[in-house]
Amino acid sequence: MSAAAARRAHRRELAARLRDRRRDGRPQKVKPFLLARGYDEEFVNRYASPFGKHAVKAYRAAHGRDPQTTRSLVNGRYRRVFHYRPGDPSMEIALNTYKRTAEYAPAA
Repeated sequence: MSAAAARRAHRRELAARLRDRRRDGRPQKVKPFLLARGYDEEFVNRYASPFGKHAVKAYRAAHGRDPQTTRSLVNGRYRRVFHYRPGDPSMEIALNTYKRTAEYAPAA
């Protein structure tokens, strides 16, 4: 491999690492969180809203305020949705307390 090709490969690797780091630091929303946990699309579309209400209650109990909001495209319209920092325990608490997901959640 030539020196120029090695530099290009190194730059690609650094760019991929930076992209992954940015992706890991992004705020979490309810639907992607449930999809990442392995719930199917139909379940998520049906129960994401009530699960999100449990997540907001857990966040309010832990922090004493509402979570931050952002505008997101939901069912063809932009709406305000709550989002949470990665590693925030309120999503895990909601996963364990919401009756539809509690039976499938890992033991805490």
